[in-house]
Amino acid sequence: MMPLAWGALSFALFFASDCAHLHRRPGKPLFLLGGLLLCAATVLLLRDANCDTAAIACGVAALLFLALLVHALFFALPKSAYTNGRPTLVERGVYALCRHPGVLWLSGFYLCLWGMCRTNDALLAFFVFTMLDVLYAAWQDVYIFPRTIAGYSAYRARVPFLLPTARSIRLCIQGRDGREI
Repeated sequence: MMPLAWGALSFALFFASDCAHLHRRPGKPLFLLGGLLLCAATVLLLRDANCDTAAIACGVAALLFLALLVHALFFALPKSAYTNGRPTLVERGVYALCRHPGVLWLSGFYLCLWGMCRTNDALLAFFVFTMLDVLYAAWQDVYIFPRTIAGYSAYRARVPFLLPTARSIRLCIQGRDGREI
């Protein structure tokens, strides 16, 4: 139960970080602490990982989802996405796929983690952390981003919230100059 409590607290800290940012207060330490708590919760869940072929395959898939999550959160946004300290819209790559691609990658990661561990706690973590991430993304989508990112309302009309469409998948895999790669 400790990993679930730590994971839930991490999402509360992510929420508090955004609230602080919205009120022009430093929120990065809260986000960092939330990330560390979620990592600690994950390590506790991994203590029960299996070593059979299925668990190893799930572990490889989990690493892929983790790489996609880290990319979406920390590397998919170019430096040009921040002008004068304010974020601007990015409508290519994973942010053409859906408005909150990190939710897809986080849920895939925890689903694969459950496949590695096959415990009730890991399954519950998958459901709880995914639901908290969906709620967090919905709150950002409705309350935070329209107030902090110029043009976000129009972006919401063009790009799906969480579930990619055929069009958004096509746009995601197009090159920066609009050519398909």
